[in-house]
Amino acid sequence: MGNSFGKNCTVLHESCTTALDTSNFVPKIDLSFLDPPFNQDKAYNAWDDNLPPEKYWAWMREICAKVYALTSNVGKESSKCLLKELKQQLNFLLV
Repeated sequence: MGNSFGKNCTVLHESCTTALDTSNFVPKIDLSFLDPPFNQDKAYNAWDDNLPPEKYWAWMREICAKVYALTSNVGKESSKCLLKELKQQLNFLLV
């Protein structure tokens, strides 16, 4: 696994495709940050960054579903609040 910072904080430096399949997530995740390849045809050592859009978005849906399943209720509520605020800000910008 990745680096641990105290009892309550762990930063994973590995592929989320495999890391999220482990059973080491107890308690559940309160906060997650994904920094995926953005499918912009960049040169990575271990990732094809030029996937067909449907394959890329299927992979992203799979990863996001895994993250959501491992997210605590507190994390899910926080996400709802953040999404609501983002939606309000976007509506403001689009008017």
